[in-house]
Formats: sequence, structure tokens, C-alpha cells
Amino acid sequence: MINDAFDGLAVVIRDRLRNQLLGAFILFWLTLNWKIPILVLKSAQPIEGTIQAIDSQYLSVWRSLVFPILFATAYVLVSPWLSHVVFLYQCYVDKRRIRAKQDQELYVLDGKKKLVEREAELELAKRAKQATFENNQREAEWNQEMVHKKEESDVQSRIEWDKVDKEYELKERRLYNEQIFRKKYPDAPASDGKKL
Repeated sequence: MINDAFDGLAVVIRDRLRNQLLGAFILFWLTLNWKIPILVLKSAQPIEGTIQAIDSQYLSVWRSLVFPILFATAYVLVSPWLSHVVFLYQCYVDKRRIRAKQDQELYVLDGKKKLVEREAELELAKRAKQATFENNQREAEWNQEMVHKKEESDVQSRIEWDKVDKEYELKERRLYNEQIFRKKYPDAPASDGKKL
């Protein structure tokens, strides 16, 4: 039963402290009048003497009621604006953080794009070099084939000329031999059966 009473009292106190104005009032009252709770809790005098000391030295309408109400009201009125300012600042910081993250991601993507472009250029250069090498190799093979054909043609031409030269030499020898033969034997018939 006593526990239920304390639990109920705790719930009421919690509900009252959740009220923004009452909670602020209690906070500012304790801030301005902090000596009063300490005197009540720690005083060695009887309670009547403590109350008289508090009445004579620490209690005033301004300090006990007006200033805490003014401060609590100001707090209640200004705190939403302060919360809004803090919220706007957090939004600004979040936007800057997101922007910085996006900029970093763009920087990384730009770096990857440049890397891909460089790799593509390198691949194109390799292909061009390979194509040039293959063209040069084909051209060298063609030139070598042409040189080989020219050499064959020259050899064939020399063989033909050699044949012509030999035939000419044979004709000249025959003529020469025939002339010598005619000189020796003028009345002999010619080799083709005619008389000269």
C-alpha cells in the first residue's frame, strides 16, 4: 500500500516535470534558491529555527516567484526557436556532409572514368601498334616475295639470254665452220642441200 502511494506520487511528479513550464520553473527556482534546500536538509537546528532563518534571509517574492516565472516563461517561449535554429544548423551540417560525400563519390567516379579512358587509349595504342606491326610484316613479306620473284625473273632472264647467246654462238660457229668448209671444198653442196 505504501509502495502504491510512492508509485502514484512518482507518476504525478514525473507528469508534472514533463510539463515544460512547471519543469522550467522548478529548475530556475532551484538555481536561484539553491541554499534553501541545502539548509532544510543539512541544518543542525530544529526545523522552526531553520524556517525562521530561511524567512529572514532568503525568501523574497522576486527571488522565489517572479524571477523563476519570468525565466521559465522566457525559456518556454524561446526554446522552440532555439530548437528550430539547432534543427536548421543540423540540416545545414547534414547537407554539407551529404554534399561532401557526393563530391567525394564524384571524385572517385571521375578518377575511375579517367582510368577507364586511359586504359581504352592504351588498348587502342596497342591495337594500332599491332596493326602497324602486322602491316609492316606483310609489307616486308611482300617486298621479300617481290625481291625473290625479281631474282627468279633475273635468273630466268639470264638463262634465256644464255640460251640465246649459245644459239647465236652455235649459229656463228656453224657459219664459221661452213665458211671454212667452203673455203676448203668450194664445190661441195651446202649443208641444207643447196649449192652456194
